[in-house]
Amino acid sequence: MIIHHQYTLENDRKEEHVLVLGSSFNPPTNAHLGLLTASINLLGETISHVLLLIASNNPDKPAISDQIMKYRTDMMDCIAQDLHSTYPFLTIMVVSTPHGMFIDQEQDIRSTLLTVKKIYFIMGYDTLVRFFDKKYYTSISMSEVLSSFFMNGNEILCAERPLTCSILKLNNDSECSKEIRDQSLQSFMSQDDTMEFAQYVREVSVDKDLSDLSSSKVRLLLSMKSETEYASELTKLLPSNVYHYVTTHHIYSP
Repeated sequence: MIIHHQYTLENDRKEEHVLVLGSSFNPPTNAHLGLLTASINLLGETISHVLLLIASNNPDKPAISDQIMKYRTDMMDCIAQDLHSTYPFLTIMVVSTPHGMFIDQEQDIRSTLLTVKKIYFIMGYDTLVRFFDKKYYTSISMSEVLSSFFMNGNEILCAERPLTCSILKLNNDSECSKEIRDQSLQSFMSQDDTMEFAQYVREVSVDKDLSDLSSSKVRLLLSMKSETEYASELTKLLPSNVYHYVTTHHIYSP
């Protein structure tokens, strides 16, 4: 795991309880910031560190180039600065990993932050569905792998379904399937393959005002020839320092 940016207090607390948001951050939006804020408020001062994590390799996406990684981590740094100003008692870190699977990311985090006891992974609902998809567990049974994962002291915070399908798409920009849209978190975690792990999954409520906000919408607006025409709308979708960064560097311009 590579640490790109870090904000911390001088009297740093041990990294015992860590909150992790893994996303493509393409770009990071007010939805990402809202989800992080809701998760931090849910857990309170039980956590000491927040990790904004991007995987350079993803089983469902092409690998990220060095230049794109630089843009993404710089934009993630904008979110980190906002979080640190709001929650100065937390250490905020922007990190990357070559591992696309949460199982491997957990080991990477623990090998870097040696005193970690508990990790809370934030997932969108569609990402949660993929996490419990047997096709990603070929050499060892999913039940065996996930039993070990949760026994290590890991939990999942899942954003409520309407937000994750229309906004976050944390690790996949494709539309959520109708089956995913129509299924509640509770019913999904009551299925035969998931019910034994239901106690490790908690739902996070996020402001409904974010329901129309998506990274793909932001990219579309930024790709328009007249970027300034959509400035007022973009400032509602992006944190101010992210908006300044993407418009200064013209990352999504045609």
